[in-house]
Amino acid sequence: MNDFEKKSKESNIQIIDVRTSEEFKSGYLKGAKNIDYYAKDFEKQIQTLPKSKTYLLYCLGGTRSGKAMEMMKQNGFQNVYSLKGGIMKWRIEDKPIIETVAIKTSKGMTPDEFNLRVKSDKMIVVEIYGPWCPPCKKMNLILDSVSNEMKDKIEILRLNFDNNKDLAKYLNVENFPTLYLYKDGQHLWHGDGVMEKERLLKLINRY
Repeated sequence: MNDFEKKSKESNIQIIDVRTSEEFKSGYLKGAKNIDYYAKDFEKQIQTLPKSKTYLLYCLGGTRSGKAMEMMKQNGFQNVYSLKGGIMKWRIEDKPIIETVAIKTSKGMTPDEFNLRVKSDKMIVVEIYGPWCPPCKKMNLILDSVSNEMKDKIEILRLNFDNNKDLAKYLNVENFPTLYLYKDGQHLWHGDGVMEKERLLKLINRY
């Protein structure tokens, strides 16, 4: 992460955001050029770039940029790097991002407030999400469905990362979405990424 940031300040470099244009509009690294990895002519666009430059690639979590890096190396590019953890990790570490839409930030929930909030007879399913994160949108639909089925047993607590950065650091969030299960103030489980509905139901019923 820090090496990537240092290289971004060097001369003769080009930062490439390989996410979709919609993702790019949600916020991007300064100086980044958007070339969608999923575009049909992605490889053709890449081949038009000068091979003399150093290229820094990133996506949401690092998968697409990693594949793009390997493809570029196979096409003769010598100096290509991929941002490990992607822009999600970059945001978590509070690195600079160009926001196209102003984000209303607040101090958010403190750790003490959070610990009081999760003291409940019901199971509290906590989600740390980013409004700019496509997997979070999918997870939100799953959580809505689970909540409707288990409203007498669980309660969903959604926390926007942009408004709760200090709490996210306290909880050691490293990816989006990140889920936590609490009951009577006790931390039962946590994990990240999209979890399918049946697996989440099975996990909740375990406790």
